[in-house]
Amino acid sequence: MDYANLNSDLIKISLARQKTDEFRERLRELLEVYEEVEATRSFIVECEKMNTELDNERKSHADELRQINQDINHLEDTLKGVKGSKDSKKEIIARKYDEIERELETTNQLLRESGVPEEELLSRDQFLPFIEDDVAVEQPTSSSLTSSMWFDQMSPLSLFGILQSQRSRLFNGSSECGVPPLLDSTSRTSISDHAKMKKCQSCDQLIHRNAPICPLCKAKSRSKHPKRPRRRIDC
Repeated sequence: MDYANLNSDLIKISLARQKTDEFRERLRELLEVYEEVEATRSFIVECEKMNTELDNERKSHADELRQINQDINHLEDTLKGVKGSKDSKKEIIARKYDEIERELETTNQLLRESGVPEEELLSRDQFLPFIEDDVAVEQPTSSSLTSSMWFDQMSPLSLFGILQSQRSRLFNGSSECGVPPLLDSTSRTSISDHAKMKKCQSCDQLIHRNAPICPLCKAKSRSKHPKRPRRRIDC
């Protein structure tokens, strides 16, 4: 038996096995690195996808923010206009308030000259709610609303009733005392003017008897004695 050849074959087998183990180790290392590279590549793809989504979301939010900024600018312009209108209206209210105060004093003076007692004069608290600040202007109190509604419901006929009641007292007092009634030119003019007035059949307000249309409710005035159509006479 040739031991030399056998020993040589065993050495070759041992070297082949060693190389095989080394190849397997190198292949394992290669696969590990490859798996790491594939994982890194997948991570890069996911990151790029997320980056694209975030960029699109940023653009959409940028459009929303741009729209919000436009809305804010529009709202600020609107507020400036409203505040300017509010200030001008406050000036108008102050001016008209002064005018109403003067008219109230003038009216009460005429009522005093007509003989109306002080307790029956037009009250400032009734017609002129105390306007002090922005809250009072923007949010009227219930008392001011009630006064305004009461004033709107008060017609010229009601004011005339106050004067008429005073005239009745003057007439009754003068007849009892034997003193002729004291009527100045204003009272005589008011009586003559009232004789030329009539009630509107739609709103019951006092209007001129010859007025074709009521100036308050715009209803056509109907005569209590309409003209009868003329009858044709056949010849």
